[in-house]
Amino acid sequence: MNLMPEKSRLILDHEQHFAFALAGRVLDKPKLDIWMFLLPILFIYYMNDFQKFKDGRKAFAANYMVTQKRALDEAVTVVQSGKKADPDGLAKQSEISPEAQTKLAELFIVLIEHYEVLLKAGGSDFDSLVRSAYNNLTNYLLFINQLNNAEKNLNMALKPQFTTESTEVNEILSAMARHSEQIRRKEAHDIFS
Repeated sequence: MNLMPEKSRLILDHEQHFAFALAGRVLDKPKLDIWMFLLPILFIYYMNDFQKFKDGRKAFAANYMVTQKRALDEAVTVVQSGKKADPDGLAKQSEISPEAQTKLAELFIVLIEHYEVLLKAGGSDFDSLVRSAYNNLTNYLLFINQLNNAEKNLNMALKPQFTTESTEVNEILSAMARHSEQIRRKEAHDIFS
């Protein structure tokens, strides 16, 4: 029986969950205030802001998932066919600067290797795939460090392409890096506890 579609679905579901969790921490969620109950017109503004937050979170997660989906598709092809991965080819599909493409290719290498290991591992859920693939918390944390560093390097290479003020870009990139690391480390400890 071919378990590849089931394993790739588990991995993709996990990545989607991570993307939404990260978006929820990076984007500013509107706060509910007691005045909104006392003056219902304010509640309408809150609901409008909350809908914008939800739409922004969906867009953030969708954009974040482009890289993960490409890397997972490549890993599935590599595992099924035995061909060599082409991270440079995947990176060139993105319309970014050559320096950023190089950093994106480095991120693809980390992700493809990770997904290959998971696809070859035994397990019926994401956590068991990780435990089977990495054997212990230390090995998994080493992968997480590699992934976090590759993402930070890519974000730094992409920074000059943003048209927004650099302080706002710095805050967003810093929040993404900080929250990504926090979420992944907590998840790693939960998986191996």
